[in-house]
Amino acid sequence: MNSKERVKMVFEHKEPDRVPIDLGSIGPSGISAIAYNKLCEYLGIKCSCRIFDVYQQIVIPDEPVLKRFNVDLKAILPRVDKWREERLADSSICYVPDKWRPVILPDGSKIAYDGDIVVAKMPYKGYYFDHVYRPLEDATIEDLDDFVWPAPFSFYKLPNLHCHIKKNYMIF
Repeated sequence: MNSKERVKMVFEHKEPDRVPIDLGSIGPSGISAIAYNKLCEYLGIKCSCRIFDVYQQIVIPDEPVLKRFNVDLKAILPRVDKWREERLADSSICYVPDKWRPVILPDGSKIAYDGDIVVAKMPYKGYYFDHVYRPLEDATIEDLDDFVWPAPFSFYKLPNLHCHIKKNYMIF
């Protein structure tokens, strides 16, 4: 039974040959960049550690890792045209979308802007960004009608979703 068949059986409330395995097809099943680098080192697998969720520092798992754990699901992610190298809190290397440019403050913490508004902050040696912009914190129900909802990160090319669709993976 392949991955696609296995997951389809679960959705049909039928018993597959084994429980489907997920690693990173959705945010909650993802793995943080530091943990991922340590996992790859432990397994002896060379990994790229590309971060797709810059706030949570969640990576796109590499194919050798997915195969090692017999992962059944893959994400469809926005295409990133250019990646750049960064260092994580433990000094290991990761790659982030080139247009993701948080500002490093004198104390070593990082802040992220959306235009001229600070939207997120990561403490020095932190593992993820905290959302700090709360435009609806004091809003009323009536305020929601006039609220201009922000667009997704501009460094993702949403019209041209890019993914590695394999015929035997279930895609989410």
